Amino acid sequence: MNNFNKMTMIVAIAGFLTFSIIVMASLSSNPVSAQMVDCQPTLSLASFPRTGTVGSDGTLPVNLLGELKCGDSGISGATVIITGIDENSNDVITNEMGKYSLQVRLGPGEYALQAYFAGDETHISASATKTLKVNELTQG
Repeated sequence: MNNFNKMTMIVAIAGFLTFSIIVMASLSSNPVSAQMVDCQPTLSLASFPRTGTVGSDGTLPVNLLGELKCGDSGISGATVIITGIDENSNDVITNEMGKYSLQVRLGPGEYALQAYFAGDETHISASATKTLKVNELTQG
């Protein structure tokens, strides 16, 4: 084999290897990561009622509600963790429209509530906070 044939073979092998690397890189590009960059999820947290007054031994029924969205679309089947009600956390699952709700009973006090979505294969994490005050009825 002469030098020209050897050089041609080396160039052909180098070209094939370069082409293979490009193909493998394009196949292994993860469309999930592209989605994560394209959409920052938003999470909301509200309460109904927003505040209330109860007797010293009473509790106020409160509906905590919110929505987990990516752009204009709700994220369904996602776990949202609610904290700040007591020492425990409460997990809720979003519905097909990305909405969630949790019914709780709260005694007098101020509550620093947080809703947290840890993220999943296609979305990064998101959180929302809300302060809720339940007043104690004072006898006059």
